[in-house]
Amino acid sequence: MVSINFSELIDALTDRFREIVKQELKNLYSDENGADTRTYLTVEQTAEFLGCSTEFVYKLKYRMPHSKMNAKLYFRIDDLNRYLDSGRVIPGKLIKAA
Repeated sequence: MVSINFSELIDALTDRFREIVKQELKNLYSDENGADTRTYLTVEQTAEFLGCSTEFVYKLKYRMPHSKMNAKLYFRIDDLNRYLDSGRVIPGKLIKAA
C-alpha cells in the first residue's frame, strides 16, 4: 500500500505554483532580451537609451509619462519603447501605437 503525505504534496504543489507564477510575471514584464520593462531610468540613462541629449529628455516630460521623486525625473523602459513605437514608420504607411 502506498502512503501519501498530503502535507508534503500540498507544499510541493504550492512551491511549483509559486515558481510558475514567478516565471509568468517575469515573462509579462520582460522584453525579448529578458530585461525588466518596469525598470525606471534616470534622465542620463534615458538619454543614453534613446541616443539623445539630456536636454531633449527634459523636453520629453511634456509628451510622455514619467515619475518625479526628490526633484528628479524617471522614465520607464516600457513607456520609452511605446514612445519610440508611436513614431515607427514602415515605407508607405505610419503605424500608430495602440
